[in-house]
Amino acid sequence: MQKARYSNDVMRFRRYLGMHYADERNTVTYAEGGCERKRPRRLTTIAEQQEAIAARDATIESQRAEIEAPKSATSSCAEIAR
Repeated sequence: MQKARYSNDVMRFRRYLGMHYADERNTVTYAEGGCERKRPRRLTTIAEQQEAIAARDATIESQRAEIEAPKSATSSCAEIAR
């Protein structure tokens, strides 16, 4: 769904999408029945992108927490030797 106050905003967005669909770099090549076919990349919504970013950030935070976690109560070899 496209919402815009002025029709030229909608047309500008449609031209933008058309340019990206026509660009060869925005295609995916796959094999079907022994032939190679090209298909445009799938469009993702802003909501999908936000979910992916949130999932990635959560992974980074959990990895950071593991790295910065305090060491266990076990003593090191140097402390045991004292």
